[in-house]
Amino acid sequence: YGMIHSQNVLAPVMLATHLNVGSMTFCNLFEGGNKTEEYLGMFPFGKVPAMKDGSLCIAESMAIIRYLAMKYQPSFYPIASDLQACARIDYAMDAMSSEVYPLWSDVVYVRCGFKPAPADQAAACESLNKIIGTWLSTFLADGKFVCGEQLTIADFRAVPFLLPLTHGAFK
Repeated sequence: YGMIHSQNVLAPVMLATHLNVGSMTFCNLFEGGNKTEEYLGMFPFGKVPAMKDGSLCIAESMAIIRYLAMKYQPSFYPIASDLQACARIDYAMDAMSSEVYPLWSDVVYVRCGFKPAPADQAAACESLNKIIGTWLSTFLADGKFVCGEQLTIADFRAVPFLLPLTHGAFK
C-alpha cells in the first residue's frame, strides 16, 4: 500500500515488481486513505508503505524489503550465509535513512512542492551534495552495487533517492 509520490514506498514496490511477487495498491494519503478503520485495522500507525501477505500485515520500507528478500530472493539479503554482507546492507540502508534522507527532503521535496524551502536553500543543496558524495564513496567504491557486483535490497532502497537527483531540475 502506498503512493508513488513517496520514495520510501518505491523500494518495496520496485523489489516486489522485480521479484514478480506483487504490486502497489494505491492508498491516497491526501484523501485520508490511511485513516480508514479498515486500513488502521491492518496498519495501526496509518503509514505507508505497508504490505499484506496472507495474514501478515507490516509497514516500514526496510522491514518490507527485508521480508521480501528473505522470503523470495535470499541472495538480496543473505542473513543465513553472509552476516558481513547483511551488516553492510543494513548500514547502507540506515545511512540512507538517517544521513541522506533529511538533507534530501530539504531539496527534493521542496522542489516538488511537498514542503517549504529551508531558510538557506543553497546551503541545503550543498549539504545534500556533500552527504550524497560520502554515501556514494562509502557504499559504491567497490562496484556498481552496495555489495560490489551483487544486487541487494540496499540498492533497491537507494535508487529512489539517488535517481531523482539526476533530473535536470536538481542540477
